[in-house]
Amino acid sequence: MEGFNNSAKRILNILNKLQNATSSDSAFIAWSRALDTIEQIPKNDPHELQRRLGLLKNELDLLEASMSSTEFSKSLYLPYIERIKTTVSITNLDSPWTNYVGQLGSDVMLCIMFCSEILPSDPNVKFDELNELLNKIKSFREEISSNNLPHFTNQFVNSQIDIIESAILDFPIKGGIAVKQAFTAGFSDLSDKADSLAKDEVITVTSKVGSYWKDLKKAGDEFVATDRMVNAFVNLAEKGQSLANSIISYLPPGTNS
Repeated sequence: MEGFNNSAKRILNILNKLQNATSSDSAFIAWSRALDTIEQIPKNDPHELQRRLGLLKNELDLLEASMSSTEFSKSLYLPYIERIKTTVSITNLDSPWTNYVGQLGSDVMLCIMFCSEILPSDPNVKFDELNELLNKIKSFREEISSNNLPHFTNQFVNSQIDIIESAILDFPIKGGIAVKQAFTAGFSDLSDKADSLAKDEVITVTSKVGSYWKDLKKAGDEFVATDRMVNAFVNLAEKGQSLANSIISYLPPGTNS
């Protein structure tokens, strides 16, 4: 998982993409390309970009905390992390990228590169398999959009694939924790919707959602292999039966009422 297995490597990937920004780009365009949102957000709608910039700010905080636990002096890395933060904390995304690019010189890149070698590696996640799953979900989304699914099935399926898709798209910034958190969100979503879903569940459709959770666990590899929530959720999905009935029978009475 070269390039994604610690916070510094993920940040370095993003900084490298920013090197492709041109003098005519706005901060909005430069960051949208670097954070892979250029095709996913409506023009002039900054909300998704701001969300991802928030994730990047969290990663910079994580990098700072991780480096503080090493034997290296803060003076060797903290000023450079702070310079990156000034480019992330943008209040005017329409401003020229040239206003910020001076903060990301070769000295900053070199510092983050050293941090990426110093910090230990996260447990493995299979990035190629995440991308394969993302393509499956995109095709599935198109398929169900042309079907007249019952209301509660449609609502549930779309919320579930939104959770999986968001985890995959956030992985290059957050790493494996994005995958792990998706299972918690997916389990909670199923628990909340189970009673409604039971009224009109189309099992042939929801079972496909279950298969995507199995695929996500497989792609999550070492990062999620021993997680109890992940395994509990996937065990429900592997039954190939009604997801609504499976979760209702799994939870204590009154949990999702």
